[in-house]
Amino acid sequence: MRAITNWIISFVFIAGLGADVIAEERVVRVAGDPYPPWTEGEAGSKATGGVAVEIVQQLFDRLGMKTLTVVYPFERGMQRIKDGSEDVILMVSKTQEREDFISFTPPIRNSRWVFFHLKEKDFSWAQWEDLKPYRIGYVTGNNVGKEFSAAAEKYDYYIEEVKADVFNARKLLAERIDIALTDVEVMQRIIELDPEFQNKLDWNDKPVFESFYHLGISKKSFLAPMLPKINEVLEQMKGDGTFQEIFCKYGKEYQGSCEGN
Repeated sequence: MRAITNWIISFVFIAGLGADVIAEERVVRVAGDPYPPWTEGEAGSKATGGVAVEIVQQLFDRLGMKTLTVVYPFERGMQRIKDGSEDVILMVSKTQEREDFISFTPPIRNSRWVFFHLKEKDFSWAQWEDLKPYRIGYVTGNNVGKEFSAAAEKYDYYIEEVKADVFNARKLLAERIDIALTDVEVMQRIIELDPEFQNKLDWNDKPVFESFYHLGISKKSFLAPMLPKINEVLEQMKGDGTFQEIFCKYGKEYQGSCEGN
């Protein structure tokens, strides 16, 4: 049944989206979450763009396949990868638990997680105990690192979870939380895209967690045996300037300056 649904005869209907598809063309189903600049678009809809979205489009174009990227809340996207409803998930870090149901490509980008706060309010921290007085926000299901998770349990942090980082930006403005734990490049992009947040939010540069983002292939996907070829094409894209071109389109350098791109 899984194989049949990947061969599309006339229409694909995923998460409430109808899409015309060329007969007998295999479509790679991709899960993204509202995570600019990597995935852009509204939850429940087809992605409108993003670095990772364009990378997978180019990747599977070279492999002779089309992609359909739908934006889900992160936790839902992970569940769909786990049960085989999606083939690829964008920009995920490795954990032992995830390796049970995901095969990871080589790294796409490093990630650095920091605390954002209202610009008008001073915030700094040196050790885990310093975070105990603060109301902390982060996205449900995100990998925030073993050290932070252990500290949260030890010091009984006050934590509020949301489905997307933009909600934490709004909660910071409304002073419903004090600090938000997120990828620095993601929140920078959210601020850049919405004048409501500009010149109002800032971050403390001390990293909470550092890792790497990968593309994740569901172990239940028809793509799973193709992982070596997928990895080979990704390395070609890194070497021939495709990654640099896509990253620069969104104002992010990959290797070297974006000047002249």
